[in-house]
Amino acid sequence: MKSKFLKILNPILFAAALFQMFTITIIKLQSWAVLEAPAWIYEAHEINGLVLIGLIVIHIVLNWPWIKTNIFKIKAK
Repeated sequence: MKSKFLKILNPILFAAALFQMFTITIIKLQSWAVLEAPAWIYEAHEINGLVLIGLIVIHIVLNWPWIKTNIFKIKAK
């Protein structure tokens, strides 16, 4: 069950990260006077940032046993 959920979550997390990078690129280009960013970009960046944080938390929770074993080298009981 967790594996199926991660197969759905991981591509969504990746897409959200890409979208976040896209929106900040547009915002930065505006600050450098290269182009004019549409007004919705700022709101989309903020909302997507909150969604991205939530997805990251869910991703960490679902992968916590792997993280404990491989990153912290704590043996699972």
